[in-house]
Amino acid sequence: REGPLMATRGSNPSEKHQEIDHKWCTHVRLARMALMDNERRGILRSIECLHPRKLSELSPGALAKARSKHAKAVKAICNELEKNEVNPFSGDFVLLIILKMQFNAFEGGLFIRMAMVNHSSAPNLHKFQPGGNVDRTNT
Repeated sequence: REGPLMATRGSNPSEKHQEIDHKWCTHVRLARMALMDNERRGILRSIECLHPRKLSELSPGALAKARSKHAKAVKAICNELEKNEVNPFSGDFVLLIILKMQFNAFEGGLFIRMAMVNHSSAPNLHKFQPGGNVDRTNT
């Protein structure tokens, strides 16, 4: 797909999902959307390649911190999946999806095939190559 895989702006969640949506940060809402979407198999397949591919890629300290930080969100999402009779995912899998969103999503959504470009007249990002900057000079 072109553009965002999922977006948090402009969505109009059903009343039963609004309680969860407003409580959690963007990456948790995106993870929930990915896991609850009717096309979740395709979405999950699309994000397989994103970091982290598995929780064991994280240091033990980082994993412990992530488990602690996201424990309530993981539990809420798992409970919601169960209530909606969606094939339940393990808590570790839900945490993995949250972390994929945390590490790879921007405020408005998750972009798989399209770079997010800064269109500001005062850009904060410059293209460079080893040994020189964008205009091929060494400064």
